[in-house]
Amino acid sequence: TNTSPAKVVKVQLSDMSRVSTLTLNTGENTAASMVTDGTYAYVGINTSPAMVVKVRLSDMSRVSTLTLNTGENQARSMVTDGTYAYVGTNTSPAMVVKVRLSDMSRVSALTLNTGENAAYSMVTDGTYAYVGTNTSPAMVVKVRLSDMSRVSALTLNTGENAAYSMVTDGTYAYVGTNTSPA
Repeated sequence: TNTSPAKVVKVQLSDMSRVSTLTLNTGENTAASMVTDGTYAYVGINTSPAMVVKVRLSDMSRVSTLTLNTGENQARSMVTDGTYAYVGTNTSPAMVVKVRLSDMSRVSALTLNTGENAAYSMVTDGTYAYVGTNTSPAMVVKVRLSDMSRVSALTLNTGENAAYSMVTDGTYAYVGTNTSPA
């Protein structure tokens, strides 16, 4: 949620009822991204530096928090492979920070190239992360997860700005842009 502090709201999908709410700690403001491993949710916090809050889903309790390094600001996007979370920052250039989920430790980070700013969306195929930038035009940057290296990038066409959302079917990535009309 875009609240101070952020909240995580549990919703029962079958009848669309509110089950419970966890209010995070003071200073853990704006839940900008989130992933799950099925047992825990990992909430990316839009602070400077960014934070990742681990939440136990069974009882909606806050387990721990990792504060990223100075300059690794605003956890705007996130993906997981089940062992690690990869946090995309809202910085210029963007960074992808690798976090070990088992002990909530920062493993490493990759700073993207100049002009590859603000990681607003991200998907993974398990081997690579594809990072969508908040640039004009938007870019999709391919990152190898095993060694956290930048592989390549695609710049979208003029007018296809800000990759605000992205999904993958395993073969293709589909990028939603902030374009008028879309």
